Amino acid sequence: MSKNGWSETFRGMVKAWECDAFEHFTVAYYFERIADSIFNLLDEVGAGPAHARDDRRALATVGTVGRFEAELLESDLIHAESGFIGCEGEVVRSGHKLFDSGSGRLCAAFTVSQRYMDLDARKAVPMPAPLRRAIESRLVEWDRPPDEARPPARDESGFIDAGRDTVKPWEIDLLGHMSVSFYLHRFSDANMHVVARFGMTPAYLRENRIGFSTFEFQGRFRRELRVGDRILIRSGLMHVGGSSMRIQHRMYNARTGELAAEFSQYGVHLDLDARRPSRIPDKMRARAAEILCESAEPGA
Repeated sequence: MSKNGWSETFRGMVKAWECDAFEHFTVAYYFERIADSIFNLLDEVGAGPAHARDDRRALATVGTVGRFEAELLESDLIHAESGFIGCEGEVVRSGHKLFDSGSGRLCAAFTVSQRYMDLDARKAVPMPAPLRRAIESRLVEWDRPPDEARPPARDESGFIDAGRDTVKPWEIDLLGHMSVSFYLHRFSDANMHVVARFGMTPAYLRENRIGFSTFEFQGRFRRELRVGDRILIRSGLMHVGGSSMRIQHRMYNARTGELAAEFSQYGVHLDLDARRPSRIPDKMRARAAEILCESAEPGA
């Protein structure tokens, strides 16, 4: 731990196989690095992997917001710094910053909300007082802009089935449920089914050297998914601007019908040569406007 309360919790590099069709670090792998960072940070207060294994208790992620501020490309060197930024009631919040180690540039920032969980009963339980005190003694100031509220869809009118598969054994984390990064892999795939509806098809992207670049994910985890659970993702287009668009995803346990997670994804129409946002063609924007979903009223 540094003198200012922040800890370096990850150091590594961007592997070639972690880059997507748009030639940059895939968002799911950002979240994988943050998962590593969370375990390292929690270990400093006695709530890391050994606690989960030996005491069958753990802090489990229930919500996260990720903002992507600069691209990372193949072979870039990266490191993360993490700190506890809140402990209100039974919710522990941590902040994580991912940097380009070569330039020192901040590339992404994440806030993570967690609740203490009994891994055998599979339910939330009160946090032990010593753990709470250890976390509270380590609180740091989060110096990034506050998370912005994104209105959810009023209902699923206009949503489509955008993903369907099962949870694989290798997708399970130390807590016995599907790792956060594998939610993100699936939402990224679902996103492409949504934008293809208004013309951002794989053929269009390849032929015009265009990509979809996510700059924000906001999500809540509602129910666990475990090995063999069947997944259904329903997604809808919530916003389209000059170059930006927002998609909402809802992931269900297809067997029980329970909502497992819901995520909002904001991204831009990216010029792959200039590596900058570019305007969505007018005809495409008009088609997108026809399939926009209605947002719920604030506070609904």
